[in-house]
Order: sequence, then structure tokens, then C-alpha cells
Amino acid sequence: ADRMTPRKAIGCALGFSGVLVATLGNHGSGSPAGVAYMLIASVIFALAGPWNKAVTQKVDSFTVSCLNLGVGGAALLGGSLHPQSFGAVPVLLFLAFISGAGYVIWALLMKNNPVSRIAVFGLIIPIMNVLLSAILNGEPLFEWQYLAALVLVCGGIYLVNRPAAGKKKEN
Repeated sequence: ADRMTPRKAIGCALGFSGVLVATLGNHGSGSPAGVAYMLIASVIFALAGPWNKAVTQKVDSFTVSCLNLGVGGAALLGGSLHPQSFGAVPVLLFLAFISGAGYVIWALLMKNNPVSRIAVFGLIIPIMNVLLSAILNGEPLFEWQYLAALVLVCGGIYLVNRPAAGKKKEN
């Protein structure tokens, strides 16, 4: 029921171009494979939106979240996790809870809103990752590509969520 309009297509393209711009000039700290994986993850995340919308109409959001996180976890089989101290375990569990709770909220939003209105906010994730890297790791923040990426992503979100001329905003 959520139609792709030219305005929404331009907004999505702007937002995704922001993600591309954010990957420019990674100061030698990122590998080409890592950048490629980030872009692939963004595409998969965008394509999963309509699927999540359809499934959450028939199944509760918690179940959908468990299924999605379970599939993601299965894709990571073979990885390992080695907490450096006993105190790291509660922090790890807390972070897992926050991530899971955020995903359930995301599924609820997808269930009750048009896909385009909510999915475009997923483009904020790489931008927030850059911000957190700057704060926690001391990486540079005020680089031209990060500021341009922020402007492009915010512009895309605005275009997708702006009501069409002469129409009231949907609830």
C-alpha cells in the first residue's frame, strides 16, 4: 500500500548517497571489504523493510525480531566472542538487550507505519557509527564527507516524510 513516488525515490537515493559519501576517505583505517560489507548491509536492510511490513501484519513484532536476529546470528556462525573479564559479560548482555529491544521497536514501527516513512531512518545507522567512532575512538569527526553525508541523509529523510503538496500527513 506504500507507493514509491518520485519524491520518495529521490529521498532514498539522497540518503543512500549519504552512506556512500560517508565511506570516502576512511583514513586508511577501513578495508575495502569492510566498506563493501557496510554498503551490502545497507541494501539488505532497505530490501528487508517491505518483507518485515508484510510479516508483522500476520505475526507479532517480537516473533519477527527473534526470527530476524536468529537468521543474522546463524549467518555469523563460526565467529567467536572472548570477553576479557567477568565484568564484560553483564555489559555484553545489556548491549544485546538494547539491540534486541531496539529491533522490536523497529518492527512495531514498521507494522504501524508506511515502510518508506520508517525504513529511510535506517540510513542514520552508518552516520551514528561515525559519530560514536569519533567520540569513543578519537577518530576525526568534522571531515567534509561526514558532514556531507549527514546533510544528504537528513535531506533524504525529509523528502520521504514530507507530505505531498496539498495533502495532509498520514498517521
